[in-house]
Amino acid sequence: MKKILFGCLAGLLAFSVANAQYVPLPAAFYVDSQQVNFNNIYLDVQNISDINVQKGESADGKTNGRIYITLKVPFTSFLTLEALSHRQEELKDRKVLYMIDDSVLRDTSGVRIDPSYIAGVRAVNVASIPYAGGSEEKLGILIIKTKKPAPVKTEGPQIWLRGTVAANQ
Repeated sequence: MKKILFGCLAGLLAFSVANAQYVPLPAAFYVDSQQVNFNNIYLDVQNISDINVQKGESADGKTNGRIYITLKVPFTSFLTLEALSHRQEELKDRKVLYMIDDSVLRDTSGVRIDPSYIAGVRAVNVASIPYAGGSEEKLGILIIKTKKPAPVKTEGPQIWLRGTVAANQ
């Protein structure tokens, strides 16, 4: 679920040209008017109140279109990884390795998680693992599980975010 399944969204933003020298540019994502790297945002699609797609290349030429997502619960209430790890006593004064849905995060900068999307959080002190104990370095693992949305049956064009229908057209 880490990857965004663009579905119809990709079709809306794709710049199909017969000449192969033109390559479609990615879209810029905005959540509650803040530009974000959407790969670092974990949100419950039930929290989306509106999606607005605007076509057209940006002034800097780096994006082809803008996608504005308005949420029911404000983006400012989303949690950072640091905020989640500070709540865990097992991780105090430790370097932390972050996992979301069984995937290790290699880049943790800018990651924000919708609190309603979290199914569970577990902290592991690596020193407490018998076969890993004795390590000189203080290391902890924060394991975050997200909710799996129920499948939605819909007809007609759809916008898909992380494998879940976010809007019907």
